[in-house]
Amino acid sequence: MPLIGVTQLAQYVISCRVTDLNPGEMRDLFKGATGHSQGIVSAVAIAASDSWETLDVNVLKAIKLLFYIGLRGQEAFPLLSIEPQIVADAVDNNEGVPSPMLAVNGLTAKALEGHMKKVNAHLPANSKLGISLYNGSTMNVVTGPAKALYGLATALRKVMAPPGLDQSKTPFSKRKALFNMRFLPINVPFHSPYLKGATAKLVQDDLEGEDLWKIEELPIAIYNTETGEFGLLNRIPQIADPHRRGSTESHFLSHRLALRPDLH
Repeated sequence: MPLIGVTQLAQYVISCRVTDLNPGEMRDLFKGATGHSQGIVSAVAIAASDSWETLDVNVLKAIKLLFYIGLRGQEAFPLLSIEPQIVADAVDNNEGVPSPMLAVNGLTAKALEGHMKKVNAHLPANSKLGISLYNGSTMNVVTGPAKALYGLATALRKVMAPPGLDQSKTPFSKRKALFNMRFLPINVPFHSPYLKGATAKLVQDDLEGEDLWKIEELPIAIYNTETGEFGLLNRIPQIADPHRRGSTESHFLSHRLALRPDLH
């Protein structure tokens, strides 16, 4: 997580250098900031920086926070080994190495939930699957144990149209669905109930109750990624919470400066 944050903030620095603006001048061009998942931390760091000196300070704060989010997330969800044949099968089907997060693009949340319900019926209570990120009307991320997600992937293959399949002469009601899925290269099921309790440890033990940023340090709005509302992300427990479900459907935006890379 910290390295992604470093990359995002490095790209912001590059944007400032290319435009010959200092962080304060660049910030003055924005009406607000937001971020997808951990990107909200980078957004806060940018919003709180009015000079190169304050940007240096805020980058260190952001990396510190991201480090502890990753640490507590991994602590709450230990990495388990998966049988080589399962890994090989997933890779052979262009799904990547099984992980705790599976991105499914092309199916609505309602359709995906129907398939998850069938898979969850065969899983114990501590291995249930759920949608944790709604990235668009047909772009969702499912979280859970990697082996359980692999089970969902194999079930979805049965209803997925293979690449190059000609369905022009097949009745619409009988056509296979057009979608794709891929395991995200991550070891923690972020935005899921599996990380319940991680936030409390982060805030109380790692940050010792300190707010890394205060609301008066943010002269531009920080918008809630899920609702577009202002003022809901002005405390660390909300900014840092790794188990809250999220959405990136930002209908309130008119223009956006994206500091990638995106994981999901």
